Order: sequence, then C-alpha cells, then structure tokens
Amino acid sequence: MELEVPSELENNKNKSVLAFLKPLSCHGDIIEPIYGLLKREKEVKFFCPDPKNFKYCFWYIENSIFAFGSGMQNIGLLLPANFGVEAISSGAIESKNLGINWFLFPYDHVELAQWVALALASAKGS
Repeated sequence: MELEVPSELENNKNKSVLAFLKPLSCHGDIIEPIYGLLKREKEVKFFCPDPKNFKYCFWYIENSIFAFGSGMQNIGLLLPANFGVEAISSGAIESKNLGINWFLFPYDHVELAQWVALALASAKGS
C-alpha cells in the first residue's frame, strides 16, 4: 500500500517535483550516501511512499522538499540560485522541468556531501 504525501507538502513550491517523482522508482543503494548525511538532522524528515516496492523518496524541512532520490543513479538537490554554474561545472545536470535551481547529481559524486550540506543549509534558511 502506497502512503500519501504529507499534506503540508502539497503546495506550489513542491508541485513540480512531486509530479516528476510520482511515477518513479528509486534503487535503495543510491540513497544510502544522502540518507547517512541527513539522518542525524532533527528537523529533516524523510518520506518514501512505498519502500518495499522501491518508490522514489525525498527529504524535506517543514513544507519544502530539498532533496530526492530517483531511478538508479541520481540524487536531486534544490540549491541556492547563485550556485548553478558551479554545480554544472562539477558534473550536475540542471533539471529545468522541476523548476529553477534543481540539479541532478550522480549518487556517487565525489563532492556529494558538500552539495547536500549546501541544499540543507538553504532549506533551513528558507
């Protein structure tokens, strides 16, 4: 049985990312690095509608999604606006269909911890 997305996340800010994620799955191995980085953050919540069937997953603070795992290779991060060029030059792909400032990083990106920390700091500040 698939769980419903928490009601506080059903807002305009998350609309495009939730629509993007809805049909997707997520291989468990790709979220291990980001899960390890975020599991001790008290204000960060994790959601997966159906972990037994490897559905997508995401992390959020209050009513804002700032990171997700989908497919077999990518972690999506919502970054501050002024870091787009740097993210792309480090190997990320801008995901314009998710809205502005969403970038896809390979789950094994050598600097993933730094990018996750930046996305987290931005989410805490918004």
